[in-house]
Amino acid sequence: MYIKKYILEEVRKDFESIEMAKRLWIYGYSNLGRNAFNKLHSIWPEKTQGIIVTENGKRSLRSNKSIIEIEKADISNSVIVIATNPLFHSDIIHMLKEKHENYSVYIYDEVLDDWLNDKLKQIPLLETKFLSVCVGQACNYKCKDCANFAPFAKRENLRYEIDAIKKDLKNIMPYFSIIDTLHIQGGEPFVYSDLSMLIEYIGGGVW
Repeated sequence: MYIKKYILEEVRKDFESIEMAKRLWIYGYSNLGRNAFNKLHSIWPEKTQGIIVTENGKRSLRSNKSIIEIEKADISNSVIVIATNPLFHSDIIHMLKEKHENYSVYIYDEVLDDWLNDKLKQIPLLETKFLSVCVGQACNYKCKDCANFAPFAKRENLRYEIDAIKKDLKNIMPYFSIIDTLHIQGGEPFVYSDLSMLIEYIGGGVW
């Protein structure tokens, strides 16, 4: 088994195994994990297999076919990108070591994210009829059939910081040539305190 050492100098210059891998997996079903999956899948759609989770993630399997229990995932000759809270990295690596062999591991950090962003810039510009920007799950209604599950949102997902949303928009806009409609959604976007600032930012096209 091969576990890559997370020395910044090594990581900066050695992403070759990601490009050469037969399969790419993302460990961690969270906003970070989904972000990593989306970027990897945009660059390498054929070999990006999905997001692997432990038994604790079973609830999510019902709604997303890209999420697979690690016991059922074939990660041999693969690269696994760990996209979770750094507090769990050592436990995840230890768990992988016990269950599998013959794979490489990377931590999804700013260095890897910057490298992927550079890769994305080489992809032809996209056209879309619809793009949604979510400002958080906070809502002043309690609709039992809420399509966004706002009444059940975790506290950390109730409100996304305006600077983080601006950064995401600035990062994604260079990849689009046409966006017919940009939709701001929640939760309920009208309870978002920085809504006017966001609309002004979008309308100004400052990216």
